[in-house]
Amino acid sequence: MTDKELAAWQAQFPIDSPHYIIALQEWNNRSISRQMKWVRFAAIIGPIATIIAALIGYFLRDMQIETRQQIQSRPAIEQTNKVPSESRDVHPIIETTEPQQTEKKIK
Repeated sequence: MTDKELAAWQAQFPIDSPHYIIALQEWNNRSISRQMKWVRFAAIIGPIATIIAALIGYFLRDMQIETRQQIQSRPAIEQTNKVPSESRDVHPIIETTEPQQTEKKIK
């Protein structure tokens, strides 16, 4: 019996009748069976996706390690006069070298 036929058969009976209750139970069974199909699909896809993600992570980590080794094997570039020895990297509002002015006392 298709869904359309079940709906037409259910519509023939009043809500309190046993036939109507049987039709409701059939609707619930059909709903559960449809949901179980998707649950099985998710149960299969979930572990497969996890394995694929783990493999991708493993290969990306290997690529990162190889890239680091290539960078470390390059000759070091000497950097001279990049930062003068006297300069300070200080924000002028946060730290100043001048004493702060205080309010003058009124006599």
